[in-house]
Amino acid sequence: MIIPLSDIDRYVNVVDRFQSLVSVTFKPDEFLEVSMRGSIGLRMIRDFGQLYEECKRKRAQQFRAMIVFVQKHCQLFPNLLQEADCPPDCNWPDRQQCPLRRLMSN
Repeated sequence: MIIPLSDIDRYVNVVDRFQSLVSVTFKPDEFLEVSMRGSIGLRMIRDFGQLYEECKRKRAQQFRAMIVFVQKHCQLFPNLLQEADCPPDCNWPDRQQCPLRRLMSN
């Protein structure tokens, strides 16, 4: 099953319906990066900083929800989920590996 990260909250709310889920892949489907195009002025730099921080917050929220989904599924259906893949562009704190595999082994 592929879950788009923009819809992750909807999936977390219905995780109990996935009693036969053995594999899940989380895909970023929104471009949550910012680029600096056009002329650069003081206001644009300030706006860029705000937009950048907003994108970081949204991505972090999606990553937390992704972890919650796997945790809930593993609690509801122990040993059923065999594979859970993080998006390839995850930048986890402390340069750790994708935590989903560790959750499934608990």
